Amino acid sequence: MLEIVMLLEVHFAYSYHKLLILHITLCKYKIFLEKFNLLKIIYVRIDYPQYDTFRCKIQIVYKTSPTSPALYWLTREQTTDSRHPFLLSNNKLIYARSWFPCQDTPSVKFEYSAKIFVQKNFRVLMSALLQRIYDAGPELDIHEFHQNKSVSSYAVIIAVGSLLEIKLDARINIFAERNLIFSEGSSRFVKNILKLRRSAQKLLNAAESLCGPYLWGIYDICVLPPSIAHFEIECPCVTFISPTLLGGDDCYMSPLARNISQSWAGNLVTCSNYEHLWLNKSLSIFTYRKIGCIMYLNYEEMNEFFQREDLRNLSMQIKNFENRGLLKCLIPNLTGMSPHKATKYVPYEWGCKLLHHLESILGGSAEFEKFLKYYFRSFAYRSINTIDWINCLYQYFPHKKRILDCVEWYLWLFNITSPFIVPRESILEIHCFRLALDWEPENSDIIVNNRNFQLIANEFCDVERIIFLIYHTFKTNLTKEELRSMTPIFAFNIRNVEIRLNDRRQHRFIVMHDDNFCWRIKK
Repeated sequence: MLEIVMLLEVHFAYSYHKLLILHITLCKYKIFLEKFNLLKIIYVRIDYPQYDTFRCKIQIVYKTSPTSPALYWLTREQTTDSRHPFLLSNNKLIYARSWFPCQDTPSVKFEYSAKIFVQKNFRVLMSALLQRIYDAGPELDIHEFHQNKSVSSYAVIIAVGSLLEIKLDARINIFAERNLIFSEGSSRFVKNILKLRRSAQKLLNAAESLCGPYLWGIYDICVLPPSIAHFEIECPCVTFISPTLLGGDDCYMSPLARNISQSWAGNLVTCSNYEHLWLNKSLSIFTYRKIGCIMYLNYEEMNEFFQREDLRNLSMQIKNFENRGLLKCLIPNLTGMSPHKATKYVPYEWGCKLLHHLESILGGSAEFEKFLKYYFRSFAYRSINTIDWINCLYQYFPHKKRILDCVEWYLWLFNITSPFIVPRESILEIHCFRLALDWEPENSDIIVNNRNFQLIANEFCDVERIIFLIYHTFKTNLTKEELRSMTPIFAFNIRNVEIRLNDRRQHRFIVMHDDNFCWRIKK
């Protein structure tokens, strides 16, 4: 008698996750579910010869509910052309179990294959390589995928919609709804797509210089329907962006750099459980900001700004009384807690600060970037915990063991006690701040005639523009004419609906709709 314990995070028909197991077959032997307890563990017993080792194939027939929390079913009215629906999955750490049977933990990695049957006017994307598309009848096509690299369950995604593929090169392709491509502004859209491809290629090259080769083969970009403003999914092979980021400016650079960094920190090397999620999040933040520094050339000044923003954000979080009991450590105790709710209180900025501290004491950025490559190469396709990461530091820096011994690991990982002193502004910030002081927005003549300022502002990268707007304080409510005069400087008339001017101290912002401007103060 062989006893098999299947740690399948599933329920039956009345489960919260709505995944219905119909039957299970092991090597053509049908398995009867003998026991199902409150711990969500399925026990099965079958008569089968016992060997020391053997290979077997388990087939699970199941049914996914349309109310699965991982599946987003967009109606046709929510898409660009209002003709075809759209499906998108987002596992959010623990919801993969709600649409396919799996060991839903980041500690288990696996390869996978899939055959998806869809109507002929639909295209399927997954976090895997497309092998082929072939007919399954007069109305259906089969999309066959294979992921030959080990991934965690949360990184298995699917998207189905009326998508067209724009082939750009061997590694990067763009997928978008037909109506986006063939609309009245199609030439502008294609122009922005080509600009996006060039930027993505530069970002990938910058990431490879920091982290080592990109090992996932392709990096496809899917432009989502406009009803989805922001959708953060961590998965290999494909990334998803909102069409609002394709307005003609470079505002997509930061979210794209963040997604690219997750190809290494999170997908290639994964935390063993969500108590160690900071290894994914903090390392991806640290890496993507380094990518930004490389892209914007003025590396040191940009890095100073990012570190200052880190400390400012973290100090504001800790000052919030409601967070003091939650923002205690990088490695929370998640016993009896839902990971996707508890981990939002983990101060990943603090983990990024720890990485900056280690970089400063271990030889600077050049030396630490070599360690990053070693780290991602050593743990590729594996799941690790914080101890594994610390041991990797000791292995790579054996000659700096005394320095590492002096690091107060317990305080860094488990005891965040008080807000931090935010350093003074960097040279880059001071330069932008002086421009803000020189500009008098209440005098429309100055705005219109200040061609010198306009030339300077046109050369701003998006980070410099953010710095300028953070430190700029409008002294009076702006008139319609004054707002119009700002349009050529800050490109308010582009199609990016996410543009907003936000002064963190005054909490002021501009709301725009077509040609009508209004000035509001956020209370």
